[in-house]
Amino acid sequence: MIVPVGLLPYLQDVTYSGDEMRPDKVEAFMQEFESLTQPAGMNRVLSRYGQYGVFGLTPDLHSGDVNLDIIMAWDKGIGNGSIALQWLLSLADKHGVDIRGRIERQGDDGLSTVELRRWYKRHGFKVDRQLYMRREASTNKPNGRMKDA
Repeated sequence: MIVPVGLLPYLQDVTYSGDEMRPDKVEAFMQEFESLTQPAGMNRVLSRYGQYGVFGLTPDLHSGDVNLDIIMAWDKGIGNGSIALQWLLSLADKHGVDIRGRIERQGDDGLSTVELRRWYKRHGFKVDRQLYMRREASTNKPNGRMKDA
């Protein structure tokens, strides 16, 4: 099967056998994410900004996951990072997509690695000793309308 890629030109001509995970949910997630955010111009596969911060995401059609490469909040220290992450996780839950990544401190003015580990765990991520993190999509669909990113 050839995956219809729509807004994701970097995934063109990816083929899958019938036994592999269908990429429909990842593509639907990424298309809605792109429709609700603006290009950020960062050096990432897909970097976008929203009302509360900047995201860098990489879809993985084989695993059916989306890799969270980076999240940076506007106006640090007042909860914007948590608002942005909760928005992203609500969108992931809506589409049944798991979010994974690796914890890496960004600059000197953000949270430390220890603080980031605690922060991601508070948001439902499992974090291993190598700082790889994963959050499975919730089976509970978000109620009502999602806030803008």
